[in-house]
Amino acid sequence: QDTNMLPDIAEGSANLANAWARAQKPVDGVLSIDTVATSYLMKAMPPISSHGLTVTGSNAASVLLNEVYKKVPGATDQDNTFTDITSQAMKQITGNLKDPASFASALLQGLDESRVRMWVKQPDMQQLLASTRIGGDTSASQPKAPQFGLFLNNATASKLEYYLDYEASTTPVACDKSGVQQVSMSVDFKSNVPADPGKLPVGILGLHEHYPPGVISTSITVMSPPGGQIGRMFINGAETDAYLTNLDGKRVLMTNLVLKPGQRKTYTFEMYGAQGQINDAQVRITPAIRNTGLGTLRPTGCF
Repeated sequence: QDTNMLPDIAEGSANLANAWARAQKPVDGVLSIDTVATSYLMKAMPPISSHGLTVTGSNAASVLLNEVYKKVPGATDQDNTFTDITSQAMKQITGNLKDPASFASALLQGLDESRVRMWVKQPDMQQLLASTRIGGDTSASQPKAPQFGLFLNNATASKLEYYLDYEASTTPVACDKSGVQQVSMSVDFKSNVPADPGKLPVGILGLHEHYPPGVISTSITVMSPPGGQIGRMFINGAETDAYLTNLDGKRVLMTNLVLKPGQRKTYTFEMYGAQGQINDAQVRITPAIRNTGLGTLRPTGCF
């Protein structure tokens, strides 16, 4: 459980494969496709119907992330609906696609937006995949570009993330003589939960002992590149404490986002690249539902 909370697709997938192996169900690899990428792929397929729902490329995200919890009663029937829709989709994908060119284009869009990732158990093949877009880590191909990470995970047993919008932007601040680039990374968050969340079903609201219904609680993990650093954090302009640690040579900041229905907040992080990373900053981010999650990434200030 919760293997996808790790921002490293290879490590998370390997843990998932080990869990299946303990159940005597070995796997050769893991293909991760988020719901928005699924909607892109479904534009190249005919509609899928299950339990009174019809899923198309234009509505897949809203149906699978929101409507199913409103229109299909009970967790068991909801799980069965997901299983049935997934099974029908896989049969179409592995069968005779009517428009393979559109399907390939949709897959590339999902890759570009970090919505499609893959890991394989075979070491030599995984070594080839690791530094590609589908492998999830392209930092090795651009060693002079500081690659920062911003990863989000729902901190409650709810489906309220569907109502969360966010956008991350970067602004160069300084570049010292040794080639260490300082960047300000700001993230604007907005809750679109209805003003009267009580009208939403329990399957969406979830149960949380610390917050009233309709409050979004999300774990935030921020990462520097190897050899980089993270400075101060601000929420709506006020400096705020956060937990800092190290992981595989990267500086890691962990904090939490709490939003009431309709509320907005801006988080700002002081980020530092490693020595010599003087090119434009990049941000690896958990993609949002209604956009990629990326705003304006301004050019480096080192030239």
